[in-house]
Amino acid sequence: MFWGVQYDDVYPPSRQFNNAANCQEHIDFINHEITSRLQSGAVTLLGKVGEVQPPHIVSPITIEPTKPRLCINLMYLNSFMKDTPFNIDTLVNVPKTVQNGSFLTKLDDKSGYDNVFGTESSRHLLGNTMIDKDGKSLPHFTPFPTPVSLSSRVDAFAQTYNDGERYYAFPPFCLIPTVKNFILQERLSCTLVFPDFKPVQPWFPVVLAHASQVVPIGFRGDTGVLLYPSKKGFLSDKKGLQWNMLAASFCFDRVHEKIENKLLPQKNFVPFLIIGDSIIKCLSNTNKNVNVISISGGKLLDGYFSLVEFLKHSTSFVVMFHCGTNNINKSAKPETAQLENAVRDLNIFFLLISELQKVKKFAFIFSGCVYTKNEVINLRINKLNTILEELCKKGKHLYIDQSNISSSDLRDVVHFNESGLLLFVRNLSGFL
Repeated sequence: MFWGVQYDDVYPPSRQFNNAANCQEHIDFINHEITSRLQSGAVTLLGKVGEVQPPHIVSPITIEPTKPRLCINLMYLNSFMKDTPFNIDTLVNVPKTVQNGSFLTKLDDKSGYDNVFGTESSRHLLGNTMIDKDGKSLPHFTPFPTPVSLSSRVDAFAQTYNDGERYYAFPPFCLIPTVKNFILQERLSCTLVFPDFKPVQPWFPVVLAHASQVVPIGFRGDTGVLLYPSKKGFLSDKKGLQWNMLAASFCFDRVHEKIENKLLPQKNFVPFLIIGDSIIKCLSNTNKNVNVISISGGKLLDGYFSLVEFLKHSTSFVVMFHCGTNNINKSAKPETAQLENAVRDLNIFFLLISELQKVKKFAFIFSGCVYTKNEVINLRINKLNTILEELCKKGKHLYIDQSNISSSDLRDVVHFNESGLLLFVRNLSGFL
């Protein structure tokens, strides 16, 4: 049985598989890797597709995104391999085979990943358990005895995920952003468990926006919430949680989506979109995954209408709005009138994006207004930022404070000099 198809063949039938979905995000990297391997002779060019006879088996390629690494998925071929377990010799037998004056040499196959089948009695010598607590064979390596339902294969990024299945992920904390991106890109129905870090991490608004439900499963100091692997099996945590622990549920109907995607026109995908006034032009070349819409003299409401136009041909995971000084007009009107107009516009703006969130699963982030060299304007900015931060808390949006940028970081009344630009980019560094 392989991917839902039963085979009775001794020799694998000819098959051609499609590459993993994440390859679309790494086309330049794949082209570079294949070109370099062609030049080194590691890969041979047979000819153009459709003009030459393809190999008997065309295996799919996938990308391990954190390296990144180009991988070929040989699971289909491996399913026809005959296991030939062998016993690993102990040190007792070494003197029988090694003569006096012998030298030991070692050949390390660089970047080689091989399957070694050992007999059950010698598997403990490899440091891997290959059977579960009931003595049944496991499909993966794990350092400790474990029920199949409590662990998955070593490289989750290289697996084939079945439609209709619900997966469980509790990744190392450093891999949470990568796993989150993988879940959304592959549209996996999955429960992701993670700590409720404070301060809020950049990836948290994305989880909040795309998860169908986020619930606490334990609170700081609670014991027995987590199970830790050991040589005796999974043991209950007795020290207590260091953070509140959350579980986010992602639900995707990939079967119907595949049908719909064939019928609907495809949209451009931009992982991160930043909208603001002319001050954000400096971010245009920061990251290839970041798209910048800079509106000279624009306000937040102008940014909203630009987002609506953008969504007609593209889509995104995260949208950041930068609040510029244009939102307070900088006119000669009395301060009270300035603030009343700004607050009115802010409330209208937040009402509009709350309605948009009902139909579009976005994570919204807001960057506070940068202080100027004009102290009168700064008083208005201070009040505007306070109201903006309160509205963000009410709407559960992330707010980025820009108050560490001072007048010495500006080349004129409102535009950055070199130090101001560095500070601005640093404040957003968790997102860019």
